[in-house]
Amino acid sequence: MWDSCYESLERLKVDEGSGCILAHCMGLGKTFQVITLLHTLFSYEEMNTKHVLVVCPTSTVANWKKEVKIAFKHFSDEKLNIITIVDKREVSQKYSIVKRWYLLKKCVLVLGYECFETLTNETKLEKVGFT
Repeated sequence: MWDSCYESLERLKVDEGSGCILAHCMGLGKTFQVITLLHTLFSYEEMNTKHVLVVCPTSTVANWKKEVKIAFKHFSDEKLNIITIVDKREVSQKYSIVKRWYLLKKCVLVLGYECFETLTNETKLEKVGFT
């Protein structure tokens, strides 16, 4: 993941990274790998990481939040903001949550695939005035 997103601190000075997708069979440690990457990104100021978006199966959103909270309690004394969006909310409420996530520092937004699709659907964006 490090090589795909950043490669080196030198490269980070000229390129802000591009993100990555981690997908594989259930039970292979994807959550733990991402939590470890989050700890690295948020622990070093030179990384200048403010926001992380985790898109996962809707059924695992609550577990992601729980696991990140547990891990960061053990990893670090620093406060990490974790926000989730549940699919039951209205589209306008979801956009308000995304705005709040963007304004916070050291913040992880966890949402399901369907919610991500809703938030990136141009027609729905127009309906709530986000285009």
